[in-house]
Amino acid sequence: MRAIFLLLLLTAPACALSIQVSGDCVNQKILISTDQPCFLALRMNYGVPIYASTYDGPVTFVPKIAGDLLITAFSEKEEASKFVRIRECARSDYHISTNILPDGSFEEHGKKISWRTAYGALKKTCEILGYSCYSKLTDWGIFVDCIRGICTGSLGKTSGWMYWVNYPNKPMPGISATEYRVYPNDRVIWYFSRSMDEKPESSPYSIEITLGPNYEIYANTKWETKVPPVADFEFSPSIPYVGQEVVFNASSSFAFGGKRIVEYLWQIDGNELKGMVVAYKFEKEGEYEAKLTVFDEEGLYNSVTKTLKVVKAEGYGNFTVEGEKTIDFGFFVLRIRAEKAEVSLKNESCRVPNHDVRGCFSLRSNAPVSAVLESNESFKVLDLSRDRWVHVKGNGNFTANISAGSFAVLTPWKDFPLSEKDERIMRALKYLRSLHRDDGGFGEESSLFSATCWAIMAIVSANERPEDWKKNGKSPLDYLRENIREEMPKMGTADIARTILALVYAGEDPRNFEGYDLVEMLRGKTRENGQIGDYVYTTIWAAMALKSAGEDVSKSVEWIKSVQNPDGGFPWVEGEKSDCDDTSA
Repeated sequence: MRAIFLLLLLTAPACALSIQVSGDCVNQKILISTDQPCFLALRMNYGVPIYASTYDGPVTFVPKIAGDLLITAFSEKEEASKFVRIRECARSDYHISTNILPDGSFEEHGKKISWRTAYGALKKTCEILGYSCYSKLTDWGIFVDCIRGICTGSLGKTSGWMYWVNYPNKPMPGISATEYRVYPNDRVIWYFSRSMDEKPESSPYSIEITLGPNYEIYANTKWETKVPPVADFEFSPSIPYVGQEVVFNASSSFAFGGKRIVEYLWQIDGNELKGMVVAYKFEKEGEYEAKLTVFDEEGLYNSVTKTLKVVKAEGYGNFTVEGEKTIDFGFFVLRIRAEKAEVSLKNESCRVPNHDVRGCFSLRSNAPVSAVLESNESFKVLDLSRDRWVHVKGNGNFTANISAGSFAVLTPWKDFPLSEKDERIMRALKYLRSLHRDDGGFGEESSLFSATCWAIMAIVSANERPEDWKKNGKSPLDYLRENIREEMPKMGTADIARTILALVYAGEDPRNFEGYDLVEMLRGKTRENGQIGDYVYTTIWAAMALKSAGEDVSKSVEWIKSVQNPDGGFPWVEGEKSDCDDTSA
């Protein structure tokens, strides 16, 4: 068996070894997936390994004891590992067959609320279980503040209660729980979210409510008695050079329930360091992982790993130029000329869409200087200080003249953007057609309004017409027309924005689509400071949608810029860590 397994490893294709894990409780399913198909070895408390693979999709594992689960993924040339702390989770199941979610309504904060809503289901279930449940009235409606003593902010600045109906088969609702109607056989999950990455199964606190065919209430609760701390850190500079001191700061880590973090352990470049703030100098260029593990007073712990890139130190720093100084950066050479000048050359971090960054630097001096960039290969230069392109001369050898300022040396991506006739685009369109349903909509199993909007944007991006994509005589636009009335009561800020973008892409009028003025609806969610909706991500998508409809979004853009994080990225909600989804949007 071992020989067969090793043979399979040797013949398996390489994959990006990134391991994702959902769940961490004894006797509950843990879902393990990788970015690409890989072989896995699972070892509980360093015992006998269990082998599996993600070639057929995510792997499900149910641990029977608490402790450390070591997950190792293998590809042809690499391997990656991830530790998961498996815990005993306090969990109770309740069958409340004698209790019915009533018809009618109740009053709260001076507003009438239907019992048969996501919030009404929670309210009634808490009454039955004897749980305290408190809400608060905001500008955007009634929101759950506390359940059974767990309140907004209890597990971090951005933590709070969220709900999801029929997870994971349906998208997260975009409207207040007091407005979301529930029906027989719906499953409503209320869970306490600590970050954008939180899912119902990973939350330490949740109430799962299932409604029977006659609105009978069945409840399942998860309430952990011990919650581990949150590990987080930042490092500066963001792209250090060889020999430069890098400061790692874990002050953003925190523990819950009034506890303190008592120990900070670092693993950096094969070295172990201790302390909330540590410094380290890397001796070679390349990509490195820095791992932080924090322990609280009860011995509970958590870890986080981040990757940083260390670049060549050659040429960077402060120096004197008398005549000419040549600095070789590999892809290009920088020649600095001056009668006599004190020069500062600093490595910078930058990204330019559709280009590879060959070098990014700032050049400063106390006297006039001129400089020339030279390379044997074609390149482009962006003057970051003035936001304009620098002319590049090319005749066998390529050169560009610069002076003091900040510059990015770039090479354009080849074959990008892709032609709509590219084989990869054609394969994607073929797959999209396989998801086209008889009602004209798109979805994995049945049509979804949100998925159909995304599909329309993809179709138009491939230079095709949505009205030409017909199934059973109906197009995606037909599906939107026939279902928008039912969807409108469920639509939140991001849902309206997505719909506007799809309509604009398709050449439809978002100001009068089946009688709805979606642009005005979205404008009505704009606050005085420019924020649209409750979150950063809703403001980003809404600004794109309103801009596509010809609206002025300058105030919203300024608000978005004001919540940018020091690392250059953007969070899903103000104060949260940056994520690639919202930054790329």
